[in-house]
Amino acid sequence: MREHSLAAIWTESAGFNAFRGEAWMPEPCRSCDKRGVDFGGCRCQAYHLAGNAALTDPTCVLAPTHSLIETARGEVLAGEPPPLRYRSVRIAAAR
Repeated sequence: MREHSLAAIWTESAGFNAFRGEAWMPEPCRSCDKRGVDFGGCRCQAYHLAGNAALTDPTCVLAPTHSLIETARGEVLAGEPPPLRYRSVRIAAAR
């Protein structure tokens, strides 16, 4: 923000432009009828849960990594839910 306007970052940055349109989408997103509605899902969730922002959002039942969600859900339903762990700069830096 100090070197470029928000508009320039939004329209010109490689990070945002990498995920515009549909050409970047992997299967099953690329051939899914909902791709124009959900735009391939959430890039933040794909990165946080599966480790790669370019993967199909694991919350989608069609995602190859959807088992991550089902496993976590099963663990929570089987016992006491884990304590909430808020994301912060310190937690991200520690990884």
